[in-house]
Amino acid sequence: GNYIASIDHPNTFLDFNYGDRVANHSQISNAILKWSKQSNKIKVIEYAKSHEGRPLYVAFISSSENLKNLDEIKNQITKLSDPRITSNGEAKSIIEKSPAGAWMAYLIRGYETSGADAAHGLIYHLISSADLERTKMLEVMDGIVDPMMKLERRDRFANALKQYLGRAPIY
Repeated sequence: GNYIASIDHPNTFLDFNYGDRVANHSQISNAILKWSKQSNKIKVIEYAKSHEGRPLYVAFISSSENLKNLDEIKNQITKLSDPRITSNGEAKSIIEKSPAGAWMAYLIRGYETSGADAAHGLIYHLISSADLERTKMLEVMDGIVDPMMKLERRDRFANALKQYLGRAPIY
């Protein structure tokens, strides 16, 4: 693809090539926080703390214009949830004018290694792609990516994988 050079590649945050091994919570968090400073197509919000007190982030990915108007988009979408306050005509207008929403929650189970790594790559691809198709897609869509819901279990699993890397399997 055609990528924006000023946005760091996922490898920048890893001590291995993206996709070769499992990234940990810190590596992925560092990436999305840095990307939020490098791109106007991403807004990162800490929405909670894990059981061990580490931050959980969600990344909103869209055009810079949509991200500037997130509160208004949220207010309009909220109106759709209650037909007592929104007429059919108003609802139709909100639907036609609002960007589509795509919620992507990754790593629901900590031992599923591909989830958070896929989110890491997806976020990079969406915010750094200079392809016209991607740019147009973000004008009509708000992507909401939760890259890592079970971060402690993932880090334990990633550490176990790293610990046994290169050892011969026992059958």
